[in-house]
Amino acid sequence: MLAETYNEVTELAKIHCAEWGIPHHLHEDDYILQYGIDRLGIESAVHSYFHAARHEASMITSSISHFFPDNSRIKVLDFASGYKRIARHLNYFDKRIDLFEADIHPEAVSFMNDRLELSTHLSNVSPEVSEFGKDYDFIYVLSLFSHIPDDLFER
Repeated sequence: MLAETYNEVTELAKIHCAEWGIPHHLHEDDYILQYGIDRLGIESAVHSYFHAARHEASMITSSISHFFPDNSRIKVLDFASGYKRIARHLNYFDKRIDLFEADIHPEAVSFMNDRLELSTHLSNVSPEVSEFGKDYDFIYVLSLFSHIPDDLFER
């Protein structure tokens, strides 16, 4: 999707990410970023992509700090993680987080495992068969419920 603008988008991503010391890598099929580009243009979309994600990560880590005020490690699952839009910011705010990702898109899982060196699990469209093999202290889900089929809500 981003193939024709990938180099320009990547250069803008490097600028935004350098300020915070977070990974700048983007996947060409990042649907959320493409949605922004189609509506806002490249510069505004890249700015919004990283700054909105940073704000959301701040809210997530504030919740984590509220529920886990001590200094222990915290196992966090980012369910339906996509291409790490929010997750790339979490350790900036809270170094105690051991982050695990799950998504149904194999290309997103491969991208996160290979390029971003995250522990990522391939989940299944059928919740009954998805297994992650760990106990988590905190699980967050963003950008899932707005685009799943209605029949999943009936289960």
